[in-house]
Amino acid sequence: MTKQNHLFGCSHTPWLNATYGKMKRLIKQKANLNIGFAAHKYCAQKINDMERVGDNTPFSLYINTAIKHCYDAEVTLYCGKIAGTIDSLKMDIDNNTLYIHELKTSRKYDVDKAITQMRMYAALYFINHPDHLNKNTKVMYNIYDIDGISDKWDNNKTDNELTLVGLMGDIREASAKIDVIIKNENIDLNVLGGIDYEEDRRGETDKQSISVG
Repeated sequence: MTKQNHLFGCSHTPWLNATYGKMKRLIKQKANLNIGFAAHKYCAQKINDMERVGDNTPFSLYINTAIKHCYDAEVTLYCGKIAGTIDSLKMDIDNNTLYIHELKTSRKYDVDKAITQMRMYAALYFINHPDHLNKNTKVMYNIYDIDGISDKWDNNKTDNELTLVGLMGDIREASAKIDVIIKNENIDLNVLGGIDYEEDRRGETDKQSISVG
């Protein structure tokens, strides 16, 4: 049978018996998800290639700021089987500050969830780079959307060592618990289904990690 483009499958069926309005929302959600993946890929490519874009171009402030200040794009960090992909980041050793930028491609998003997500990214970063964390370390967060820096929250929100150490411990504890369960239950990660692999924007599947963002 010839493979065809499709929107929905039979394993998850919110489309079944959906009203016109609900079906319209489902299709838009699907389209927005694909647009989001494409936008993240586009922005990361521009940043990695150091290719600035015009001021009136969508996501121009996000892209050009990252290039100007030498941010790294689409950085995936791990703690055991837990992983998160940061849209862009920079660790300024001289100023003892980690900068994390989150890119939102939709005009509707949960600000509180985005803040939690960025804090988890920061914790993952310092789990991987403990020598960068001390009592004077700061973390600065910004959310960018299609128009520039988001105005939906208090941008340049900061965290410090005391805030992050507890979260780092929580992530390590969760990672250890995952390892124990995998061992005790003899779980084969290669045949697990339904895990949110860190594959969406990097174009590859890491079957040994569970995404946190």
